[in-house]
Amino acid sequence: MRGSKLHVFPLLALVVLQADVRRPPETAPFPRYEIALPAAPSDVERFAGDELRAALERRLHARVTPASPARRDAPGGCRIVIGTSDDTPEIARAIAARWIAPPAQAQGYTLRVGPDPARRGARLAVIAGNDARGALYGTMDLVHFDLAALANGAEPLVRADAPRIQTRGLWSWAGRIYNYERYLDNMARWKLNTLVLWHAYAPANGRALADYAKRRGVDLVWGYNLAYENPVCPSDTLERRRWQEYVVRTYERDYAPIGATTVYFQAFTETGDKQRFCRFGDQCPNGCKGKSGGQLLVEWMNPMIEALLARHPNVHVVCGVHASALHTDYRDVAGLDPRASLMWEDAGDFPFAYDPEKVHTTTFAQTLDLTHQLAELRGPAAEAAFVFKGMSASYGGLDAMLEPDPVLERLAAEREPAWRKSERGWRAHLDSELEAARIVAAHAPGRTTLVGLAEDGLWEERAWFPVVAFAESAWNPARTAGDLTRRLDDCADVARLP
Repeated sequence: MRGSKLHVFPLLALVVLQADVRRPPETAPFPRYEIALPAAPSDVERFAGDELRAALERRLHARVTPASPARRDAPGGCRIVIGTSDDTPEIARAIAARWIAPPAQAQGYTLRVGPDPARRGARLAVIAGNDARGALYGTMDLVHFDLAALANGAEPLVRADAPRIQTRGLWSWAGRIYNYERYLDNMARWKLNTLVLWHAYAPANGRALADYAKRRGVDLVWGYNLAYENPVCPSDTLERRRWQEYVVRTYERDYAPIGATTVYFQAFTETGDKQRFCRFGDQCPNGCKGKSGGQLLVEWMNPMIEALLARHPNVHVVCGVHASALHTDYRDVAGLDPRASLMWEDAGDFPFAYDPEKVHTTTFAQTLDLTHQLAELRGPAAEAAFVFKGMSASYGGLDAMLEPDPVLERLAAEREPAWRKSERGWRAHLDSELEAARIVAAHAPGRTTLVGLAEDGLWEERAWFPVVAFAESAWNPARTAGDLTRRLDDCADVARLP
């Protein structure tokens, strides 16, 4: 915890002290803007500075220069300081002087824009992150929603904010990413910090992808096949042993070399057929007979988790489970190895359904009830993790490519009709998605994860409304659908569809 206790904001109760800038009738850019980064900025902070510079030049047609000690006392202009109190002495001094409050939560930030107390006729903006990600997220909120606050004559702006859900990301299951750099750039711009890549193999340029993700503050979760659509018998000791060897061998051969620290296992998903949990069905001679789907899932998963962690104890394992495959047997999944996270999909209506129009009064109430039960199934010490859908989904191969802009533009234009339909559903049922997200956020602070399925949809080329709405709802689902929609409709960076 940094700074005076008088200025620490309560956890998960950070408030917007001035939600919107009241723009005067006439505002204009300053003749000079300068951006001050830490002396040794992280890649994440450098990206924040680059994004702000590009926005000022593009939208305010401003002249932007790096900060210079020679100009520090010059009158006029607007100075923007980005960083943390640990790496930026100017921010530490501003906090000590109570000019700005210290951000109290990981990934959080405080922001103040107003007259510069040290320079006549000048303006000062300070974006103080609790960490480098917080500095980036504060910068991007300024870029997306309040850039006019930096203009000459705009009213002062003060804000403090932090995520209500700790881990927020996108999930690509065998879906093509056409340009992983652009995909990760857009994730960072919209405060998403985790990318789940699930496939039967690691991409050839996985190390480059992982390095780039780190530069954007995005953690990677690598998924590979664990009896998905492969008939197995969870009670067969020899069969389990062969799969344990496969799990360890695959990690060590394909994923350890690219620096993978989190892996995602998925098995027994899109089915309600008991025989899909055991290849012998009710005639199993090995001990599966009479056991629920949830019991069989645990009986299969736990040995795999044990085998991998015995060799690599620092690896984090995520187990993906489709609630629809278990019916009422989901309670038996509570026996999953507590060292592993449990990520739920397909728990009912939208936002779990692929079709964002699939929301019905009776069944949606059941969806919310099930979401709450699944979130609390393993107790407050365990992570509550969910996958939301209703965006884009398509098989296409996980070759993490770097297609050029003309190709991305053409593919994005081809995807417009599908996104237009998706956007209609999200606008009509955003309140339903927010209700489900609030259940996730209400779980134990710091133990929450929400990722959205967005694959083969050209997110790398355009910030589509459904994905941005998902990202903003994961950051703060306490807003109303109307408020969030208006906020995004006022943002010039959200893709517009005719």
